[in-house]
Amino acid sequence: MHIVFFTDNYIPETNPSANRVSERARLWVQKGHRVTVITSFPNFPKGKVFDGYKNRFFGAREEIEGVEVVRVWTFIAPNKGRVFRVIDFLSYMFSAFFTFMFRIEKPDVVACTSPQFFCAVAAGVGSFLRRVPFVMEVSDLWPDAVAQLGVVKNRKLLAPFFWIERRLYAHASGIILLTEAYRRNLLARNVDDRKIAIIRNGADQRMVKDIPTDIELKNELGLNDKFVIGYAGTLGIAQNLMNAVEGMEKLERDGYNQVALLIIGAGAEAEALQAKIKTMSNVVFVDAIPRSEMSRYLSVCDVSLSHLKDSASNETVIPSKVFEAMGIGKPVMLVSPNGEGAQILKALEIGLHVPAGSPEKFALGALALANDPQALVGYRENCIKNASSHTRTIQAERYLEALNVAVSTRHRALLKTEPSGENLMAKTGDQLVLPPLDERTEV
Repeated sequence: MHIVFFTDNYIPETNPSANRVSERARLWVQKGHRVTVITSFPNFPKGKVFDGYKNRFFGAREEIEGVEVVRVWTFIAPNKGRVFRVIDFLSYMFSAFFTFMFRIEKPDVVACTSPQFFCAVAAGVGSFLRRVPFVMEVSDLWPDAVAQLGVVKNRKLLAPFFWIERRLYAHASGIILLTEAYRRNLLARNVDDRKIAIIRNGADQRMVKDIPTDIELKNELGLNDKFVIGYAGTLGIAQNLMNAVEGMEKLERDGYNQVALLIIGAGAEAEALQAKIKTMSNVVFVDAIPRSEMSRYLSVCDVSLSHLKDSASNETVIPSKVFEAMGIGKPVMLVSPNGEGAQILKALEIGLHVPAGSPEKFALGALALANDPQALVGYRENCIKNASSHTRTIQAERYLEALNVAVSTRHRALLKTEPSGENLMAKTGDQLVLPPLDERTEV
């Protein structure tokens, strides 16, 4: 099967979308499929093209781990500033669409990941015009998230995008969702349940291991004899790391010097965070690092931090960092609105959930973890025990099943035979049973 996948980010970029898509594509190639990825030249999150690449108007092609990677020209801008970012997204949409229409051999199926939203538009319209089955992965409910995060205050301005979103769902042969909450949202908008598959995130199978602490690096960072909470990833509006920094400020002010926060990454909020921590001694900032270095830096952390802003849209999110931390045996400190992520944390007993939007509760959660080594041992053991059940290998296999179902359903439709009433994607669903939310999981 020839799969064409639209994604704005791909390795060597290291954000969750790039890692998730590249790992799946590699595994699909290993299973004998041909995979073509249409993406931009690597530049995220700083808006600067990586060494060894040039943002060519006519694009470029390369092969990475057996995957055909087609790079298209985009208007490159840093991950900050709404106008430039929108232009960046639109330029990818047009470049990717025309590349698919005129420079890519007709595939068996087209898939994409959203956000960013315009990536789905390019894939959806292209698949419609070339009469190819279309599978849409929804890793964030855009444009809902844009409205709920306050990026766009006037909801009427988003009305055209909600209309486009509905048309994409209607056109899709399959819809891949990361959470049950997303499914409920789509069903409330009359999306056909037979199209939907829930395929939760996972950790890179190659990273599933308990990594020893790099003592030399820990000393180099000035974190020796500290209980280290580590965050590695995008520093944007949706993450709201300022909440964590203010929590650390409170700990420092109250004399709790045994706890430190290590922040690794770049993004729209990076400058503000760096300015805030200049006078603080318990927060260490490291600029974005290559993926190959990530394990080394995470090894110095006692706990992996996954942090989200207090917004309604984030109640439905299960951060990929939860699974990535589990894969390397790191207990998780999940700061988020109460939702499906908190449920998974409790079901697997791999860490502590702290309500989002409260520096005081962040500080209490950090102290609770630092002062309970026995609980940490249990969390760590559960991480290792459960990691092999939540890998990107499993995710890739389920995704591949969904692609096959979409192709076979498309062929059945062309033959004008009616599909049965069952959920065509049901077998790809995650079987993890989640308990009801329980306030005892909170600080």
